[in-house]
Amino acid sequence: MLQLVRNIYGGTIKPKNIETAIYSKPGNKIILLLKIFFVKIILSYSLVFFLSFFKNFENNTVQSIEEDFGLQLSFLIVVIIVPIYEEIIFRLPLVYRPINLALSVFGLCYFFLSSFIFGSNFLTLDINLFYKLVFSLVVALSVYFGGKRFSRLGSFWNGNFQVIYYSSILLFGFAHILNFKINFENYYLLPLVISPHLLAGIILNYIRIKLGFLFCCLFHIFNNLFVFILTI
Repeated sequence: MLQLVRNIYGGTIKPKNIETAIYSKPGNKIILLLKIFFVKIILSYSLVFFLSFFKNFENNTVQSIEEDFGLQLSFLIVVIIVPIYEEIIFRLPLVYRPINLALSVFGLCYFFLSSFIFGSNFLTLDINLFYKLVFSLVVALSVYFGGKRFSRLGSFWNGNFQVIYYSSILLFGFAHILNFKINFENYYLLPLVISPHLLAGIILNYIRIKLGFLFCCLFHIFNNLFVFILTI
């Protein structure tokens, strides 16, 4: 396990912009995922235990979704839809292809418009759905055809991979700020509060590069399933 932690640390300190599959057989990859999950549980719940002393921060995301959508639909949202959606945004474009970046931009635009422009949950099918979809699609298509036409975008992406890699981790962490009820006077503690999500971002980025996008999604789904079971 210590060697696994060292591998994740090394892959984070010096990330590489290519998929470097370390196992060819799916069974070996699943075993590695389970080992990584065990490490994540230990580290995450150590952080959560420490954060439990800060009473002003509450994360009731699963309960809130269950109240809005019911148990069965909330299971589908929390365990399947959200993990895949987040992986498309934050991990898919780590390996550069125009389609990967376009899908990521589409998801990010839709989330931004829902949460910050129209002030609604991105899971809600509201009256602004058409505008959000059209705008996000236009931006995503622009990115896709721009990437296909201009090879410099790919060169820039690969040449600045470490910045993009770390930005993915930070954006993933800070995107979860909306999960918490935060008093204004405690905003300086935000980096600490989202530290479990930053840790998750580090681990998911490592899996994305080492095992590929599919296994990254599987890990995220299994993680959310574990959380869902604990919180219902």
